[in-house]
Amino acid sequence: CSFMTRSYGNAVSSYDAVITKKLTGADYAMYQKSVILGLQGKTEDKIALLKSLSVSYPSSIYSDDALYELGVAYLSIPSYNEAAEAFNRVISKYPAGSYVVKSHLKLGLIFFNLDNNKNALEEYRTVLTKYPNSPERADALNGVKEVFTANGDAQGYVNFVKSVPNINISDATQDSVAYLAAEANYSKGNCSQAISEFGNYLKSFPQGAFALHAHFYRA
Repeated sequence: CSFMTRSYGNAVSSYDAVITKKLTGADYAMYQKSVILGLQGKTEDKIALLKSLSVSYPSSIYSDDALYELGVAYLSIPSYNEAAEAFNRVISKYPAGSYVVKSHLKLGLIFFNLDNNKNALEEYRTVLTKYPNSPERADALNGVKEVFTANGDAQGYVNFVKSVPNINISDATQDSVAYLAAEANYSKGNCSQAISEFGNYLKSFPQGAFALHAHFYRA
């Protein structure tokens, strides 16, 4: 109850008592305390506790939870190499676990932030092809969209999605991708290319959601 009502101090005191005395459930207490530390913005303390959990209780049923949260903590700093290592370990050590798909998504985000679009797209493709019914499918598609629009490559997005089975691109999505890709090129200073793409956008979507904006940039 203390945890659920955000009485963090009371909850941490309770968990500390279990941890210190190494009572039954100490691994759970360490994991829950790490979550609270994260919510309090004490990321370094969270990381240290999660590492301690894995050393003290290597066979804990919360090992995969702890490893995934370790990756999340490193990612929030951000410390991409350490985060990627944690997520890759989740995938290799717990291939049937509940954090595998989430870890692929996190790896996609890491690669995207490191400007490694090829590997980012491979991670997103893994989610879309190996786990087509997962709740993370929509997030993977959004990740793909972000990669291509950030690089001003609307056609690349269309080609990629068409290469993945059982995915249909809605008119609204094609509309936004075409516009955002043109806008990305404009922001990068590729004005002539952007203006041409805004023109193509208006031809394809004369009544599109971003038509007014496209006319503005072309003026």
